[in-house]
Amino acid sequence: MPDQSNRNTIIFVVCAVILLMAYQVFVMGPQAKRREAELKARGGDQVQTVPGAASAIQKATYLPRDQAAAKSPRVAIDTPAVYGSVALKGARIDDLYLKGYRQTVDPKSPAVELLRPEGAEHAWFAEFG
Repeated sequence: MPDQSNRNTIIFVVCAVILLMAYQVFVMGPQAKRREAELKARGGDQVQTVPGAASAIQKATYLPRDQAAAKSPRVAIDTPAVYGSVALKGARIDDLYLKGYRQTVDPKSPAVELLRPEGAEHAWFAEFG
């Protein structure tokens, strides 16, 4: 009996591609059209908001970094490689700098910033839980 594993593999791949294409056309396509129609019916230019996310107006007004960090109580972090603080509200690490790296080649330039607190411009943080 000849080895038919190559033929079976090719048949499997072809069937899988056909199934994926059919799913895209017959399931995902109508859902996308339905969502577009709902948006147009609502007035298309409305901003979609996610629960818990800041509104468009709040995103336009940023706090200075120090004020954004002072919004919640903090615990300082100081290791040989990084320094910063952890926000106790939500156990969010959002204030972190690299000790051994500078923004420019000048040794007096500020340390490289890894994370920035929520409320500051270009906020970036790590959240647990």
